[in-house]
Amino acid sequence: MDLYPRSLRQKIFLGYFIGLILMFGVVAANWKSLNTVEDMVVSGEMVSDLFDTTLEIRRFEKNYFLYEQDEDYEELLFYVNKAENLLEKNSKEFGLFATPEVIHNLKDNIKDYKELLEADRIPQGEIAKWKWEEAVRKKGKTIVTIAESISKTERRVMQTTLRSAKKTLLISVAFLVFTGFVVGAIYYRMFAKPLWMLEKHMKRIADGEFSLMPIKYRDREFVSLNNAFNRMILELDARQRHLVQSEKLASLGTLLFGVAHELNNPLSNISTSCEILKEEIETADLEYKKELLS
Repeated sequence: MDLYPRSLRQKIFLGYFIGLILMFGVVAANWKSLNTVEDMVVSGEMVSDLFDTTLEIRRFEKNYFLYEQDEDYEELLFYVNKAENLLEKNSKEFGLFATPEVIHNLKDNIKDYKELLEADRIPQGEIAKWKWEEAVRKKGKTIVTIAESISKTERRVMQTTLRSAKKTLLISVAFLVFTGFVVGAIYYRMFAKPLWMLEKHMKRIADGEFSLMPIKYRDREFVSLNNAFNRMILELDARQRHLVQSEKLASLGTLLFGVAHELNNPLSNISTSCEILKEEIETADLEYKKELLS
Protein backbone atom coordinates (compact mmCIF):
# COMPACT_ATOMS: atom_id res chain seq x y z
CA MET A 1 0.00 0.00 0.00
CA ASP A 2 1.38 3.37 -1.05
CA LEU A 3 1.12 5.74 1.90
CA TYR A 4 2.70 8.67 0.05
CA PRO A 5 0.00 11.29 -0.66
CA ARG A 6 -0.69 11.84 -4.37
CA SER A 7 -2.76 14.98 -3.89
CA LEU A 8 -1.65 18.52 -3.14
CA ARG A 9 -4.56 18.93 -0.74
CA GLN A 10 -3.43 15.84 1.15
CA LYS A 11 0.13 17.16 1.27
CA ILE A 12 -1.02 20.56 2.53
CA PHE A 13 -3.16 18.88 5.19
CA LEU A 14 -0.27 16.62 6.15
CA GLY A 15 2.06 19.62 6.35
CA TYR A 16 -0.32 21.50 8.62
CA PHE A 17 -0.81 18.40 10.77
CA ILE A 18 2.94 17.86 11.17
CA GLY A 19 3.38 21.59 11.87
CA LEU A 20 0.76 21.45 14.61
CA ILE A 21 2.46 18.42 16.15
CA LEU A 22 5.83 20.20 16.10
CA MET A 23 4.31 23.36 17.58
CA PHE A 24 2.61 21.30 20.28
CA GLY A 25 5.91 19.56 21.06
CA VAL A 26 7.79 22.86 21.28
CA VAL A 27 5.09 24.42 23.47
CA ALA A 28 5.01 21.32 25.69
CA ALA A 29 8.80 21.35 26.11
CA ASN A 30 8.87 25.05 27.00
CA TRP A 31 5.79 24.69 29.20
CA LYS A 32 7.51 21.93 31.16
CA SER A 33 10.64 24.08 31.47
CA LEU A 34 8.61 27.07 32.69
CA ASN A 35 6.74 24.89 35.18
CA THR A 36 10.07 23.68 36.52
CA VAL A 37 11.22 27.29 36.89
CA GLU A 38 7.95 28.15 38.63
CA ASP A 39 8.38 25.25 41.06
CA MET A 40 11.94 26.37 41.70
CA VAL A 41 10.79 29.92 42.44
CA VAL A 42 8.13 28.74 44.89
CA SER A 43 10.56 26.37 46.57
CA GLY A 44 13.22 29.07 46.57
CA GLU A 45 10.90 31.39 48.46
CA MET A 46 10.47 28.72 51.12
CA VAL A 47 14.24 28.22 51.34
CA SER A 48 14.69 31.97 51.73
CA ASP A 49 12.00 32.00 54.38
CA LEU A 50 13.75 29.16 56.23
CA PHE A 51 17.12 30.90 56.03
CA ASP A 52 15.61 34.18 57.26
CA THR A 53 13.92 32.28 60.09
CA THR A 54 17.24 30.75 61.20
CA LEU A 55 18.80 34.22 61.18
CA GLU A 56 15.96 35.47 63.35
CA ILE A 57 16.58 32.52 65.68
CA ARG A 58 20.20 33.59 66.06
CA ARG A 59 19.23 37.22 66.59
CA PHE A 60 16.73 36.54 69.35
CA GLU A 61 19.09 33.96 70.85
CA LYS A 62 21.74 36.66 71.17
CA ASN A 63 19.23 39.14 72.63
CA TYR A 64 18.01 36.57 75.15
CA PHE A 65 21.52 35.76 76.31
CA LEU A 66 22.30 39.47 76.65
CA TYR A 67 19.12 40.74 78.33
CA GLU A 68 17.40 37.55 79.59
CA GLN A 69 13.95 38.89 78.79
CA ASP A 70 10.87 36.70 78.42
CA GLU A 71 9.80 38.52 75.24
CA ASP A 72 13.04 37.50 73.48
CA TYR A 73 12.62 33.94 74.69
CA GLU A 74 9.07 33.75 73.36
CA GLU A 75 10.16 35.18 70.00
CA LEU A 76 13.03 32.71 69.91
CA LEU A 77 10.68 29.76 70.46
CA PHE A 78 8.27 31.18 67.87
CA TYR A 79 10.92 31.18 65.15
CA VAL A 80 12.16 27.75 66.19
CA ASN A 81 8.63 26.38 65.82
CA LYS A 82 8.27 28.20 62.52
CA ALA A 83 11.45 26.55 61.20
CA GLU A 84 10.13 23.14 62.30
CA ASN A 85 6.79 23.72 60.56
CA LEU A 86 8.49 24.84 57.35
CA LEU A 87 10.55 21.66 57.24
CA GLU A 88 7.63 19.38 58.10
CA LYS A 89 5.13 20.87 55.62
CA ASN A 90 7.48 21.49 52.69
CA SER A 91 9.85 18.54 52.70
CA LYS A 92 9.20 17.95 48.99
CA GLU A 93 10.10 21.52 48.07
CA PHE A 94 13.27 21.48 50.16
CA GLY A 95 14.13 18.16 48.52
CA LEU A 96 14.79 20.05 45.27
CA PHE A 97 17.85 21.68 46.84
CA ALA A 98 19.02 19.31 49.56
CA THR A 99 19.40 15.60 50.08
CA PRO A 100 17.13 13.79 52.56
CA GLU A 101 20.14 13.35 54.85
CA VAL A 102 20.75 17.11 54.99
CA ILE A 103 17.08 17.85 55.68
CA HIS A 104 16.95 15.15 58.35
CA ASN A 105 20.12 16.55 59.95
CA LEU A 106 18.62 20.05 60.01
CA LYS A 107 15.42 18.75 61.61
CA ASP A 108 17.43 16.92 64.30
CA ASN A 109 19.49 20.01 65.08
CA ILE A 110 16.37 22.19 65.37
CA LYS A 111 14.78 19.56 67.61
CA ASP A 112 17.88 19.40 69.83
CA TYR A 113 18.06 23.19 69.85
CA LYS A 114 14.44 23.41 70.98
CA GLU A 115 14.98 20.78 73.68
CA LEU A 116 17.97 22.74 75.02
CA LEU A 117 15.86 25.89 75.21
CA GLU A 118 12.91 24.22 76.90
CA ALA A 119 14.93 22.01 79.29
CA ASP A 120 16.28 24.84 81.35
CA ARG A 121 15.83 28.42 80.25
CA ILE A 122 18.80 29.71 82.20
CA PRO A 123 20.62 27.17 84.40
CA GLN A 124 21.78 28.21 87.82
CA GLY A 125 25.47 28.68 88.30
CA GLU A 126 28.01 30.35 86.06
CA ILE A 127 29.60 27.17 84.77
CA ALA A 128 26.29 25.49 84.01
CA LYS A 129 25.01 28.66 82.42
CA TRP A 130 28.13 29.03 80.30
CA LYS A 131 27.99 25.41 79.15
CA TRP A 132 24.31 25.72 78.35
CA GLU A 133 24.80 28.92 76.35
CA GLU A 134 27.75 27.36 74.56
CA ALA A 135 25.66 24.32 73.58
CA VAL A 136 22.77 26.51 72.42
CA ARG A 137 25.06 28.78 70.40
CA LYS A 138 26.77 25.79 68.81
CA LYS A 139 23.44 24.26 67.79
CA GLY A 140 22.20 27.60 66.51
CA LYS A 141 25.34 28.08 64.44
CA THR A 142 24.96 24.58 62.99
CA ILE A 143 21.35 25.32 62.07
CA VAL A 144 22.29 28.56 60.30
CA THR A 145 25.18 26.87 58.51
CA ILE A 146 22.95 24.10 57.15
CA ALA A 147 20.22 26.57 56.16
CA GLU A 148 22.80 28.76 54.45
CA SER A 149 24.18 25.80 52.48
CA ILE A 150 20.65 24.94 51.34
CA SER A 151 20.13 28.57 50.33
CA LYS A 152 23.36 28.60 48.30
CA THR A 153 22.37 25.34 46.63
CA GLU A 154 18.97 26.86 45.84
CA ARG A 155 20.55 29.85 44.10
CA ARG A 156 22.90 27.58 42.15
CA VAL A 157 20.09 25.23 41.10
CA MET A 158 17.92 28.21 40.17
CA GLN A 159 20.63 29.63 37.92
CA THR A 160 21.12 26.22 36.28
CA THR A 161 17.38 25.84 35.74
CA LEU A 162 17.09 29.31 34.19
CA ARG A 163 20.01 28.61 31.87
CA SER A 164 18.38 25.32 30.88
CA ALA A 165 15.06 27.09 30.21
CA LYS A 166 16.78 29.70 28.04
CA LYS A 167 18.64 26.98 26.17
CA THR A 168 15.42 25.06 25.59
CA LEU A 169 13.74 28.20 24.26
CA LEU A 170 16.63 29.01 21.90
CA ILE A 171 16.76 25.44 20.61
CA SER A 172 12.99 25.48 20.06
CA VAL A 173 13.13 28.74 18.09
CA ALA A 174 16.09 27.50 16.02
CA PHE A 175 14.29 24.22 15.35
CA LEU A 176 11.12 26.02 14.22
CA VAL A 177 13.12 28.35 11.93
CA PHE A 178 15.03 25.44 10.40
CA THR A 179 11.85 23.39 9.98
CA GLY A 180 10.09 26.35 8.37
CA PHE A 181 12.98 26.78 5.92
CA VAL A 182 12.98 23.08 4.99
CA VAL A 183 9.20 22.95 4.61
CA GLY A 184 9.28 26.13 2.52
CA ALA A 185 11.88 24.62 0.19
CA ILE A 186 9.87 21.40 -0.15
CA TYR A 187 6.63 23.25 -0.87
CA TYR A 188 8.42 25.50 -3.37
CA ARG A 189 9.57 22.39 -5.20
CA MET A 190 6.06 20.92 -5.11
CA PHE A 191 4.09 24.06 -6.08
CA ALA A 192 6.16 26.93 -7.48
CA LYS A 193 8.41 24.94 -9.80
CA PRO A 194 5.59 23.10 -11.67
CA LEU A 195 3.68 26.36 -12.10
CA TRP A 196 6.83 28.04 -13.40
CA MET A 197 7.30 25.23 -15.94
CA LEU A 198 3.66 25.58 -16.99
CA GLU A 199 4.09 29.33 -17.51
CA LYS A 200 7.26 28.73 -19.53
CA HIS A 201 5.49 26.21 -21.76
CA MET A 202 2.57 28.60 -22.32
CA LYS A 203 5.00 31.25 -23.58
CA ARG A 204 6.32 28.74 -26.11
CA ILE A 205 2.76 28.07 -27.24
CA ALA A 206 2.19 31.82 -27.60
CA ASP A 207 5.20 31.84 -29.94
CA GLY A 208 3.53 29.17 -32.09
CA GLU A 209 5.20 26.00 -30.81
CA PHE A 210 2.40 23.50 -30.13
CA SER A 211 4.40 20.87 -28.26
CA LEU A 212 2.91 18.66 -25.56
CA MET A 213 3.97 19.26 -21.99
CA PRO A 214 5.66 16.19 -20.41
CA ILE A 215 4.18 14.86 -17.15
CA LYS A 216 6.99 15.08 -14.57
CA TYR A 217 4.93 15.30 -11.39
CA ARG A 218 2.75 12.67 -9.76
CA ASP A 219 0.41 14.93 -7.79
CA ARG A 220 -3.19 14.44 -8.77
CA GLU A 221 -3.91 18.13 -9.34
CA PHE A 222 -0.82 18.67 -11.49
CA VAL A 223 -1.49 15.48 -13.48
CA SER A 224 -5.06 16.65 -14.15
CA LEU A 225 -3.85 20.14 -15.06
CA ASN A 226 -1.16 18.69 -17.32
CA ASN A 227 -3.65 16.46 -19.12
CA ALA A 228 -6.08 19.34 -19.57
CA PHE A 229 -3.23 21.51 -20.83
CA ASN A 230 -2.15 18.87 -23.35
CA ARG A 231 -5.77 18.42 -24.55
CA MET A 232 -5.95 22.17 -25.04
CA ILE A 233 -2.72 22.07 -27.06
CA LEU A 234 -4.08 19.26 -29.28
CA GLU A 235 -7.34 21.16 -29.77
CA LEU A 236 -5.49 24.35 -30.62
CA ASP A 237 -3.27 22.48 -33.03
CA ALA A 238 -6.30 20.87 -34.74
CA ARG A 239 -8.06 24.24 -34.96
CA GLN A 240 -4.87 25.81 -36.29
CA ARG A 241 -4.63 23.14 -38.99
CA HIS A 242 -8.33 23.60 -39.86
CA LEU A 243 -7.86 27.37 -40.01
CA VAL A 244 -4.86 27.00 -42.31
CA GLN A 245 -6.82 24.63 -44.55
CA SER A 246 -9.71 27.09 -44.64
CA GLU A 247 -7.35 29.91 -45.52
CA LYS A 248 -5.84 27.77 -48.32
CA LEU A 249 -9.29 27.02 -49.72
CA ALA A 250 -10.23 30.68 -49.56
CA SER A 251 -7.04 31.66 -51.34
CA LEU A 252 -7.63 28.98 -53.99
CA GLY A 253 -11.20 30.25 -54.50
CA THR A 254 -9.94 33.78 -54.93
CA LEU A 255 -7.34 32.56 -57.43
CA LEU A 256 -9.90 30.57 -59.37
CA PHE A 257 -12.30 33.51 -59.42
CA GLY A 258 -9.57 35.72 -60.82
CA VAL A 259 -8.56 33.16 -63.45
CA ALA A 260 -12.19 32.62 -64.44
CA HIS A 261 -12.67 36.37 -64.71
CA GLU A 262 -9.58 36.69 -66.88
CA LEU A 263 -10.75 33.83 -69.13
CA ASN A 264 -14.33 35.03 -69.30
CA ASN A 265 -13.62 38.27 -71.23
CA PRO A 266 -11.80 36.74 -74.26
CA LEU A 267 -14.22 33.79 -74.31
CA SER A 268 -17.13 36.23 -74.33
CA ASN A 269 -15.56 38.11 -77.24
CA ILE A 270 -15.00 34.84 -79.13
CA SER A 271 -18.60 33.78 -78.50
CA THR A 272 -19.94 37.13 -79.70
CA SER A 273 -17.79 37.00 -82.87
CA CYS A 274 -19.00 33.46 -83.56
CA GLU A 275 -22.64 34.48 -83.19
CA ILE A 276 -22.15 37.41 -85.57
CA LEU A 277 -20.35 35.17 -88.07
CA LYS A 278 -23.19 32.68 -87.94
CA GLU A 279 -25.68 35.42 -88.68
CA GLU A 280 -23.62 37.10 -91.41
CA ILE A 281 -22.06 34.05 -93.03
CA GLU A 282 -24.44 34.13 -96.05
CA THR A 283 -24.45 37.86 -96.67
CA ALA A 284 -21.19 39.32 -95.47
CA ASP A 285 -18.24 39.74 -97.75
CA LEU A 286 -15.18 37.57 -97.48
CA GLU A 287 -13.00 40.23 -95.85
CA TYR A 288 -15.54 40.85 -93.07
CA LYS A 289 -15.76 37.10 -92.41
CA LYS A 290 -12.00 36.84 -92.14
CA GLU A 291 -12.00 39.74 -89.66
CA LEU A 292 -14.59 38.01 -87.46
CA LEU A 293 -12.63 34.77 -87.58
CA SER A 294 -9.46 36.60 -86.62
